[in-house]
Amino acid sequence: MRITRTRVSGLLFAVAMAVVAGCQNAPHTRPAPSLDFTPRGQFTLDAAGIEVVSLYKPPLRAPNVEHEFPMSPEAAARRWAQDRLRATGTSRNRAVFTIEDAKVIETQLPRQQGLPGVLRDDQSERYDAALKVELAILNGEVKIARVFAEATASRSVPESITIEGRRLAWAELTAALMEQIDQTLEAEIRRSMPPHLR
Repeated sequence: MRITRTRVSGLLFAVAMAVVAGCQNAPHTRPAPSLDFTPRGQFTLDAAGIEVVSLYKPPLRAPNVEHEFPMSPEAAARRWAQDRLRATGTSRNRAVFTIEDAKVIETQLPRQQGLPGVLRDDQSERYDAALKVELAILNGEVKIARVFAEATASRSVPESITIEGRRLAWAELTAALMEQIDQTLEAEIRRSMPPHLR
């Protein structure tokens, strides 16, 4: 039986579609990372209370996508403050945890065109995240102590990724940001704020 070039191309296309469909239906077995910081302990601040303030205003439109995350970087930063900071309530000072930036930008990546593109599972989007926070101790309106932490992280995903897989990638991106923030803040608090710790 004679096999034409058209038939060969058709067979290759069918095989490629089956491979792509298999990738899309493959389950994601990795568990979502934990964003619970309570096991890491608390910093007890000599302050009457702790205020969490966000200066970041999400645009809620492309190319920003942080509002679509299971837990946005902003929400994760709030969770960190809730889990790791505690006030003694014995001082007139107050602690303010400020979220200055918490964006995630989606960039469309170039893909291979034609039949070679069908046979490949290209990376289709890249997510670039940035988080910046400040913890300050204020006496009145005067900052008598403060520490900063800033983190960036990026992750790309393949065009075959499922909705569940994308949400997992977003959760891992947020976790990567928060790991940097947690390590930096812990080091800076221990270095710069001992007079304000109890």
